[in-house]
Amino acid sequence: MRRFFYYLIAAVTVALAAFYTYGYFAHRALPVVPKPEVRLAYIYADTSSFPTLLQMVDFVKQDPATPKFIIWKRMVTLNVHDPLFKEATILKSGDKRYHPQFMPNLRRHVQDFVKTYPNASFIVHLNKDQTGLIWAVLGAIPKERVKHIHFYEESYASTSFIISGPPLEPDKFLPRLQDSNPPGFWSYNYGYSAAKIFPSTFHLAVMPEAKQKKILKDALKNAEVKNVDFKELAQSLTEEQKKALLRLANIDENTLAPFRSGKPVILFTLGFFHDAKDKNREQINVLRQVYEGKTRFVKNPQDYTWMYKEHPWLSKDTFIRKTLKKQFPSVVPLPKETPLEILFLTGYLPDKVFGFSSSLFFALPAENILFFMERHHDPYVPILKETGQLTDDKIVRLEDFQERKNKIYSQ
Repeated sequence: MRRFFYYLIAAVTVALAAFYTYGYFAHRALPVVPKPEVRLAYIYADTSSFPTLLQMVDFVKQDPATPKFIIWKRMVTLNVHDPLFKEATILKSGDKRYHPQFMPNLRRHVQDFVKTYPNASFIVHLNKDQTGLIWAVLGAIPKERVKHIHFYEESYASTSFIISGPPLEPDKFLPRLQDSNPPGFWSYNYGYSAAKIFPSTFHLAVMPEAKQKKILKDALKNAEVKNVDFKELAQSLTEEQKKALLRLANIDENTLAPFRSGKPVILFTLGFFHDAKDKNREQINVLRQVYEGKTRFVKNPQDYTWMYKEHPWLSKDTFIRKTLKKQFPSVVPLPKETPLEILFLTGYLPDKVFGFSSSLFFALPAENILFFMERHHDPYVPILKETGQLTDDKIVRLEDFQERKNKIYSQ
């Protein structure tokens, strides 16, 4: 009997190890049934919020009957049963970590998708800054069958990280795509290297103009570049496409109810800190002081409907959620995994937004920014000032709320 329990414990241990190593995302070999009549298919792949949002906008504009492969890793609330996904192969992962098998498994899934449509060309949507993702997807598609690649920005990477060396020439880059060992997930030059080989469009909204010009000169001579304007993007969507975006993100009537309350809406966005608890307490303190009308930013807080949204990486830390629910029961939470810009694009723009440094501020008109809490050497600040969305009187720091004799309390 004792031996039986030893074997049982060992089996459970092995099963748990396999689950945490491979996760829900592990490749499962299924019979591939070729569909030679299909001539065009789409591939959408991203693990962040900002590029996923822009990929979703493209997705709702395409014919639902055209086959699509989708991995939007951060969109754990994705409504996979929506009719628009009728011809889509969707991968979801319950593990947000980039474990060693993530990229090899993704490559095998894409290979199966490509085999299913042996006569199709592929339009591919990727994050230009996620080297591992580019390796997994482009390495699974024969070069001659890549019709076009749309690249999007990893917002923080586009402002603060440098390219790890110049773009690779085709004779160096193509063998790397076929290498059996994936590269590091981040290295920032694979997107530009791919643009030397494949017809490409870069959709840029965050990259500083100076850096953009340098990269365009050095690496993107043959690529199309489109600067993302959120106002124009919203105008390009039909009412049906806007409704589709809300459905796909599982944004329901309860979530939208505050926008129909008859009061102006104020939204507080919380940032992500590695030393979470102390900094998160300080962020809650910021909300409390603004919510209670103790700063110059809001005179009559009772005249507004209040909402907040956590950073997606705060999903394992329930401290903020529990504290806000207890101390501010009337403040409405938004789904933390959902790109907030979806609301802006679909006509649900908060009247005022304040909070910690985030790419979502790039989607806001200047008049909708209440204030912006900058981090140390914040890369977003000079860009937002350059675009006219941010002025010095709207830039504050977390520590400003700890000292009563400073500009945020002046009446």
